[in-house]
Amino acid sequence: MTDSKLIIDKVLADASFCEQLVSQPAETLGAMGVNPTPEVISALQGLDPQSLQRLVGAFGKQQAAL
Repeated sequence: MTDSKLIIDKVLADASFCEQLVSQPAETLGAMGVNPTPEVISALQGLDPQSLQRLVGAFGKQQAAL
């Protein structure tokens, strides 16, 4: 499973992970072996957990359609 797929699945399935991802994106992604860019960190910090879940859900559906 790719890093992005694993993260998408975890955001959708685990509310506490989603909260941790928006409050501590660098640490959370780093623990998964992902080295996020400053832009990714900034984007995640600007979201609330529910918005992130909606965004990731829409992205996952888009990817499935391709």
